[in-house]
Amino acid sequence: MGSSSAPLLVKILICSVCMVLLNMNGSKGCLEKERLGLLEIKDYFGSSDYGHIEVLPSWVDDKGANCCGWERVHCNTKRVTHLILEDLPALIQTPMNFSLLLPFEQLQFLDFSAVYFNGSLGIEG
Repeated sequence: MGSSSAPLLVKILICSVCMVLLNMNGSKGCLEKERLGLLEIKDYFGSSDYGHIEVLPSWVDDKGANCCGWERVHCNTKRVTHLILEDLPALIQTPMNFSLLLPFEQLQFLDFSAVYFNGSLGIEG
């Protein structure tokens, strides 16, 4: 190797390290407010008049959790864009508070098919 190829190798090495660091930072998942919003939705569907039931087990309350990797959640550039909430139980008489969806500013698709809500539709906030 000549002296002229050494600077090129250093540049390639620096670029490679930068790409790895960017990918590590980018894998942390969705925004914190969206992660918390998803957990509130999980709490709603996990509540029942008969006690708490387990739904959406991959949605864990762990600050380091990558919520873009959770079941029924699709993201683009760390933002939740699709929520597939079809066929989840709604076993409580408390109406769904649709303001739970406010944190998802980039939401493009929402699937509530085969979910039977009780009561009226509420919007608060």
